[in-house]
Amino acid sequence: MPEAQQLTEAQLNDTLPSSSDMSAIFSPTKENDSDKNDEDFLCGADVGQFDGRNAEAKVGYSAQVGLSATRYSFGISQFDSAAIAVEQIQALGDVIDSCNKFILRADTYAVAPISVALGDEDTVAVQLTAKSAGFAVTVDVLMVRTGSTLVASLSTTIGLAKGSTVDDLVHLTRETVDRYEAEAGIA
Repeated sequence: MPEAQQLTEAQLNDTLPSSSDMSAIFSPTKENDSDKNDEDFLCGADVGQFDGRNAEAKVGYSAQVGLSATRYSFGISQFDSAAIAVEQIQALGDVIDSCNKFILRADTYAVAPISVALGDEDTVAVQLTAKSAGFAVTVDVLMVRTGSTLVASLSTTIGLAKGSTVDDLVHLTRETVDRYEAEAGIA
């Protein structure tokens, strides 16, 4: 496989899901890194501080209906080489493999791997579940390495929402990876 072309932040941003990729009930949101910088988030994995990143782009969408809310967050981090991206996803996988629960803001989250079909890329996929203020919370996290980038996708469902967002998250992540690979010249 040829080495991926390095993209600008604007080009990376164009690979992320747009409003037209989302259901009409979702609105764009400003991405907030507060949980990602919390040393307790996701078993202490340092997901917000990738070493050697040379460009990144982020986008988020949310919807609320009654007592239920869903939020999607997507990010892409580009590194100088595929080897650095491999190190980063392996480190994340190692942390998650050694953890089955963590506490964040007094809520205990259970951690379980989820099976997703995203192709040949390196993938870490996990589901976090908790009860917070009496509401069920489900967080699905996907991290995919392709070329010299990591694509991070996260969906959070709080409240009475029925059904899983995993299928939607996998679909949107696959589209992001495909757009990135096309833009970066990865066959």
